Amino acid sequence: MFFNRESFVEELDYNPFKEIYDATNPEIFTKDKSSLLAAASPLNLEHKDFMTSFAEKEESKDSHDSSKPSLSLKEKRLKARIRSKETRERKKGYIKELEKRIRELERENLRLQNLMSQTSDESCRKYSMDSKIFLSDFHEEVRGYWSKYIDLKTFDKKENASLMCENYQKYAPVILKKQQIFFDTVFKMLINNIIGYYTPAYYGDLTEEYDREYDVIKRLNHCTKYQLSEFKETNKINKLDTFVASLNPNKKQFNFCKNVYLKKEFHIKKKCQEAIDNLLKAKSIIEEANGELYLMKEVVLKSKILTDEQIINSNIKENVFRNDNSFENVWNLKIIPQKVKFKLSRDDIIGKLVKQCSNKEEYNKFIEFNKFVAKSGDTR
Repeated sequence: MFFNRESFVEELDYNPFKEIYDATNPEIFTKDKSSLLAAASPLNLEHKDFMTSFAEKEESKDSHDSSKPSLSLKEKRLKARIRSKETRERKKGYIKELEKRIRELERENLRLQNLMSQTSDESCRKYSMDSKIFLSDFHEEVRGYWSKYIDLKTFDKKENASLMCENYQKYAPVILKKQQIFFDTVFKMLINNIIGYYTPAYYGDLTEEYDREYDVIKRLNHCTKYQLSEFKETNKINKLDTFVASLNPNKKQFNFCKNVYLKKEFHIKKKCQEAIDNLLKAKSIIEEANGELYLMKEVVLKSKILTDEQIINSNIKENVFRNDNSFENVWNLKIIPQKVKFKLSRDDIIGKLVKQCSNKEEYNKFIEFNKFVAKSGDTR
């Protein structure tokens, strides 16, 4: 590196020696002595010494840099390899930490699933308890209403008891609301437990024809943890696909799942869906009937066609607090044990499989359950 003293001084915009040392300047010898003395003042001389010292240091530094040996290509490559190794080690450590975190989350997920399963059992028991509580509360509300007009110990009419329409309008909606809560609880319990054990999560995606190809399921099982999320999003993988992939089937097993197992499950799901539809219809009919009864009684009370005494006396004779079994005495129903015969060998979907893996004695199976039927002689 070459240091130009004159250009450096010019950059500082201060050069008192220019006119003294510049021989090309014809006016140098015409300057008065004061200019020459000023140029040679001690301050300027000190500046000159400083600049000389600075230049010598720069030249010394340049000579030192030039004497330093440059790295060879082999050494550069060695350093690059060391840096790459360090980067890989850092990446490896980061991936190990992530995998550790994934394992912890998977264990936590499994724990929560077990907890949910236990909660489901507790919820079923809670439904049962809630149903009893609601039913008891409902009966207490009815007793509270009639206790204003009837002595609950003797079942005699109270003196001066009057069935005011305002009282009915106050208490009847409360009773009706409690009855609706009871129905909501019971029907929800029935639907949540309509399938034995539990309702598989993939039933929501179960259709008549499973149209996923084997290659997609195979690729899904071979995805790394880092590819899985993108693959699921790209191929629109649902819960049913995840279930099939969890079986890790070969081609033959996959075809069995697709053409037999899932078809039969869809057939079962269809029956359950039909039952749920009927339950929903039944719930609507029951609530409409109770609402209609409430409004009809309100109109009768308003009309005063029947006196309060007549209504109270009729309820005393009817004994509104009886604990009779209306299942049999009112609706004329009975419970009979029944055996249902399933001819498995003639099943359109699994019949062929039954013949392959069962003896002839096992072609027919019987399942027992209680059936609710109308008693003989019912005129409905």
